Amino acid sequence: MKRAILFVAFAALCGAQTTVNGGRDYKGTLKASGSVSVVDFSSAGSTAPAKAGTSGSRPTACTQGQIYFATDVAAGQNLYFCTVTGAPGIWTQMSGNAAGATTAGGGAPAGSCAPPMLYIDTTNQDLWYCGATNTWRKPTADTSGFATAAGTNAWTGYNNFSGGQWRPPESTVGNLPNASGNAGKVFMVTDAVTAGSCSNGGGLLRELCRANGSTYECVGGCGSAGGGGGSVAYLSSLMTGPDSTRTITGGTHGFATAALLVGVYDNASPRNAISVGWTVNPATYDVAITFASPQSNYYVVINGGGGAGIGSTLTGLVRGSASVMTAAELSGDVTTSGTNAVTIAANAVGSSKMAVVNTRRTCVIDRDARSAAVLTAAQITGRCEIPVAAHIVEVGVWGGTGTGGTQAYTGTGAVQLTRYRPNGATTAAILSATLATPGSGANKACAVATISGTCINGLTSSGSVTLAGGATVTVNAGDLLYVSTATADGVQTWYTVTIVYTVD
Repeated sequence: MKRAILFVAFAALCGAQTTVNGGRDYKGTLKASGSVSVVDFSSAGSTAPAKAGTSGSRPTACTQGQIYFATDVAAGQNLYFCTVTGAPGIWTQMSGNAAGATTAGGGAPAGSCAPPMLYIDTTNQDLWYCGATNTWRKPTADTSGFATAAGTNAWTGYNNFSGGQWRPPESTVGNLPNASGNAGKVFMVTDAVTAGSCSNGGGLLRELCRANGSTYECVGGCGSAGGGGGSVAYLSSLMTGPDSTRTITGGTHGFATAALLVGVYDNASPRNAISVGWTVNPATYDVAITFASPQSNYYVVINGGGGAGIGSTLTGLVRGSASVMTAAELSGDVTTSGTNAVTIAANAVGSSKMAVVNTRRTCVIDRDARSAAVLTAAQITGRCEIPVAAHIVEVGVWGGTGTGGTQAYTGTGAVQLTRYRPNGATTAAILSATLATPGSGANKACAVATISGTCINGLTSSGSVTLAGGATVTVNAGDLLYVSTATADGVQTWYTVTIVYTVD
């Protein structure tokens, strides 16, 4: 036995090969060293040369050259190599740079890579590519064909803006870009002098103008609103003056007729008409305007009865064009002869077509002792009948002493008024409470629909008494107004009640 053991030991020392049948479980380190050492597993049935586990279970410390197989990473990138010895050491993941390799995972890619590897982020639906060694990038969209806010865009095909809005660029005539280099471009000119003009600026009109390569031409309405050269009025730009005379040529205002209407207005807001004299040359249609004194800062408005090249006399009433209104259109407010208005029809002008001041009426109840005798409450009385349907808008009371030129305004007498309606025998108070003279100043008090309002004479109305209901009081034709309650103050010798109403 001793000889056999000694033989094996010498065989090992001499580098002889040894065949091992069966498994071996090494608890220590298995090393091969020396320049002639070879570890050859080429004929093995299978090999598992690297430690395996999840990527998070890699040892913290490692020695350069160690290998670790991660079971939970993208296929082809499972191997990690210890590239720097230490505790911790540095593990570097295998790049898996097979040509056209594509991997996927949740979230952005991590770890090393080599072009042309691709990665799909299944969480955010993003595509990544390896643009350089160990550098992941997202593709950048090609926006060269997208419209830009400040660049030049060429639109082709059909574009439907029926549900949207479009605003063209705006410019004065003087600021339009050169037409020769901007053919086809459209601008809204904001200071055209005449309708349809894209070449004369300084006016007040707006026109849509298009460059044709040599000049700007009007597109769209071209005179359908705001200018001369047709049935639409000519409006000049601001004339700074001062001028004693001004001539507007026929070519400028655009009306080939002597049947013109001329108006001149100042530059105030609102505009005021200026009184001028004017004549029209029947051959050239030039309008010569004469001012009473030198005029500055004004506008000229010219309109023609029949439009360009057609003279027409304006007879009867017109609807804003040269044609006269029909007899049917003139019915109601006027009587007609053919298509001309002749006179205002009977009862055509009602209160609704008159200024309020022209519909105002007054009912006065006046009590005066004509002596030094003081009025009693029973003597402060009276009534008046209203002949039309109306609304009471104010009640005023005056009081004082004396007669003639020696009257004095004093005292504090008070009254309440009542409306009596014969048709139905109903009554209603006119004031919210009795109204007294104030006993000072002009000694007049008034009540309107609101407290502390304004009376027709400019005084402030009562601060406590209003018209009944806080509104104007309705009266019918034939209603009677009378003093229903009176309080004498033992001073006043005369007392006057004024009831102001407007006709409905």
